[in-house]
Amino acid sequence: MYLIKNKFEFSGMMNKYNFNYNNNYMNNNCNNNSFNYNNNINYNNNFNNNNFNNNTYYNNNKFNNISSNNCNFNNNDYNNFKFNDYNFNNNNFNNNNFNNFNNNDFNNYNFNNNDFNNYNFNNNNFNNNYINDYNNNYINNGNNNFISEDHRKFSIMSYNVRCANDTLRNNVEGSVKIRSKYVINNILLYKPDSVGFQEVTINKNPKAESWYTLLSNGLKDYYIGVGQARDEKGKSEANPIFYNKNKFDLLEQGTKWLSPTPDIPYTEFGQPTDGLKRTLTYVILRNKMTGITYMHINTHLDYKFKQNRLKQIEVIKNFALQYKNKYPILLTGDFNSTKAKGDAVMYLLNIQGFCDSSKEATDCFHHWTFPAIGYGKNVYQNCVTRKTHKNGRSLEMQQCCGPECDKEHGKIIDYCLRCNDRLKFKKYKVVTDYNSCGGISSDHYPIYIEGYFN
Repeated sequence: MYLIKNKFEFSGMMNKYNFNYNNNYMNNNCNNNSFNYNNNINYNNNFNNNNFNNNTYYNNNKFNNISSNNCNFNNNDYNNFKFNDYNFNNNNFNNNNFNNFNNNDFNNYNFNNNDFNNYNFNNNNFNNNYINDYNNNYINNGNNNFISEDHRKFSIMSYNVRCANDTLRNNVEGSVKIRSKYVINNILLYKPDSVGFQEVTINKNPKAESWYTLLSNGLKDYYIGVGQARDEKGKSEANPIFYNKNKFDLLEQGTKWLSPTPDIPYTEFGQPTDGLKRTLTYVILRNKMTGITYMHINTHLDYKFKQNRLKQIEVIKNFALQYKNKYPILLTGDFNSTKAKGDAVMYLLNIQGFCDSSKEATDCFHHWTFPAIGYGKNVYQNCVTRKTHKNGRSLEMQQCCGPECDKEHGKIIDYCLRCNDRLKFKKYKVVTDYNSCGGISSDHYPIYIEGYFN
């Protein structure tokens, strides 16, 4: 059947019907049909600008090596099908049912810039598939195992490692070379998709061993780090993000300065300031298997002046909002801010779409995040875990730690927030058990987060 720029109208029942091979079908209508019984349909064909409406396809139909471009698929039922090496580009799928694909497969297909509305994907297998820019495939109102929740999971960490030119006070000794081993053990224990670090020295110099080099070498089998130093000094720090290179492709990365001119390196707001230039680092990562893409932003704010933190967080907010309709966005960092009214964290949480992982997650282990080393003693050793359940959430909290800040012992200043509604948090944990990684690595406890993309 060689039909090019013609219209064909099928109606009624087709049994043991074979479409021809190597054809182009353009500007056609295929409506109100049933395709039944061991039909082999469409080998090496192209469908362009066609309409497929109110059809039923079932019983071992095969779609192999097909391209479908700018077509409409509306009100169809697809049952017991095999889709192999299929490309779907710029199509509309509305009110369709895809059922019982447990007997069939979607293999080696690409979905690009399609709309899926009011669909059902039930009992299907999806193998060796690639969703190109998942966030440009609009999937609405569906009963969805198109990408299962297991494949939509993410995990992330925030970790202030304490600067390299300063040893930890009191009962912890050792250079960054020693402490970096404990950090690396912690990362490899949890294996987050990406981790945002703070106080990582980029350049090695006589007074400061390079955190970046040690982390890169220790994590090289799994992770790649990106990020730029905040100033031009040799002992300068950065907020690098390390991402799982075996799981993700890096689509974009960069560093912005928290200043009136974020794109100009080494700039800052004027007084009052703690005297340190501050940055955000960001990456856009695409899952190699599912194609799901997300943005991770990481930062470290002024430790002295609330006025400056509010200016800095405004830069981060404006940057994140540029991408809010394109990707799920996660923001990690040392905010040097509790949830006190009028400070940086509460400013963000009062903006629609921003949410704190510790408040949304259903499985929580609460603890202050700073200082990991107490004032002269390791206060963690003196704490007792208290477990509660509230509104369906499983909460664990150190007895000596209040929900926001315990002035005698420590405070929560490290966070993971979401910047839009395209993901949900499931698990929140302040990682206080350093015995599992060998020793105390920093004056901050890292936080570990799990969730899933919507």
